[in-house]
Amino acid sequence: FFFSSRRRHTRCSGVSWARRCVQETEFVLRIASNKYSVDESLRKFVLDTKELTSSQDIPAKLEKKKIVAVTCLSSGNELLSHQRFDLCIVDEASQCLEPICIEPLLIADKFILVGDYYQLQPLVKSKKAIDQGMKLSLFERLCERYPQAVSKLTIQYRMNEEIMQLCDHLVYNNESVSYTHLRAHETPEHLVCRLLLEKK
Repeated sequence: FFFSSRRRHTRCSGVSWARRCVQETEFVLRIASNKYSVDESLRKFVLDTKELTSSQDIPAKLEKKKIVAVTCLSSGNELLSHQRFDLCIVDEASQCLEPICIEPLLIADKFILVGDYYQLQPLVKSKKAIDQGMKLSLFERLCERYPQAVSKLTIQYRMNEEIMQLCDHLVYNNESVSYTHLRAHETPEHLVCRLLLEKK
């Protein structure tokens, strides 16, 4: 997920996304209870609590950061208890249990949930809990209740095109497009734009 404030953005989870920020060390902060549970390439962003002499040091540390990264569970960390952010982005939100997903949203003015409940749902083993609705994520609940607020990401970047076509036919109403297909049929203008963007 991410949280953003007027002075900083916050991101929780998503190692691949966070790696894009490695050149901006001074703008990124990762909060984790165990530094070694964090991907090795991101450990330099982890807050070293040994550097803190008192709780009053915390706001100064956070004030300098544009991106603060935590997991849903860690969003309840006392380091963030008095912080307020403009935006929270929860990655893999369809896989997150509803009570856990709600906590990071409480310290942000707005939120974006990213996920796909057709592929990943919360892992719930208890039949009683499933029967009482525990397997329904906040992501899926809001998608069903507010379909006008849903933005579908229809370009598939990772999946083999033949497999994608099967999934697309069975689940996604033939709305998905393979990125490799797009690249094969892109116009010269699109090619130039893509190369310029990739260069940046």
